[in-house]
Amino acid sequence: MAPFQIIRLIFPFIYHLRRMIGVPDKGEIALLGAEDHPLLQSWCVQIVADGTTQPTAFDLPKLKGHVDVKILPHQNPVHGSWKQSHQDAGKEGCAPAYSPKWFLLAKGHSRVVEPFIKQEIYPPTDSPGWQSSILRLRLGDERLAQPSGKNVFTTEAAAALGPALGDMPAAVYSELGSQIRLLTDVRFRLLTIVPTVSGLALTILLTQPVRDASPLLVFLASIFGFGVTLGIRIYDVRNSQLYDDLISRARSLEALFGVERGPYMRRSRSLWPIEHDFGLFVVYALVLSAWLIGAVVSLSMAVSKVVAG
Repeated sequence: MAPFQIIRLIFPFIYHLRRMIGVPDKGEIALLGAEDHPLLQSWCVQIVADGTTQPTAFDLPKLKGHVDVKILPHQNPVHGSWKQSHQDAGKEGCAPAYSPKWFLLAKGHSRVVEPFIKQEIYPPTDSPGWQSSILRLRLGDERLAQPSGKNVFTTEAAAALGPALGDMPAAVYSELGSQIRLLTDVRFRLLTIVPTVSGLALTILLTQPVRDASPLLVFLASIFGFGVTLGIRIYDVRNSQLYDDLISRARSLEALFGVERGPYMRRSRSLWPIEHDFGLFVVYALVLSAWLIGAVVSLSMAVSKVVAG
């Protein structure tokens, strides 16, 4: 990877990092990126406001039609992958080299966009590293969570039951909410218990008296801890699958009720890395790595003890 490409990636990386740690976003800088590769194919942009030098905030839910944006300096968008994508897509028998799905993200809201390059360059200079194409983004729909999977009640069953259906949809919706809260509670309990217990256990196992007394026992205990944590992680992955399925069913019922935007229906879609699954992966990956490191350290000490003895 060329040095200017590494420099270009610094801006979106910082943008994602600020999102991950919850830094307040004024919305004056947005992220234009590809759905499939939001880190490697993304650019920080600002609105091009005529007659003013003050940054303008993005109000994505209210923006209509199109918006003109400029890329932040040093991101070298002259060779941007959106241009290559459109060029390749226009060639017969040639698949696009990059993702054709694009988004614009600001202040927690995101819109589907179709970017295309205008001819202006900002600022006018001969230095490629400073050139910044001005893009006109065609704004699509807001990226919202939609119902997925099959309906809870088939059309035929609902028609057959008719008035006899009564309060059944409401009762099913209430039960779905209870199951979703239960799985959420289990997830938070595991996130509290697993790292805490693992940290305390590893601290005790790797203290010098215990470690020197029986490094082989520490190794076996570390392997046991790794296996238990891995089992809990597998259990949690299955819980997440059930959770997603319940959310989908709740959205289907809200659609049946005619709810436009409810607790589950059409809420803002997550965008990597601000996702539940990614957060869970980070926590469990760190805990599993800690157990594995403990096993490696204790095994090396056991081998050294045998060799020395």
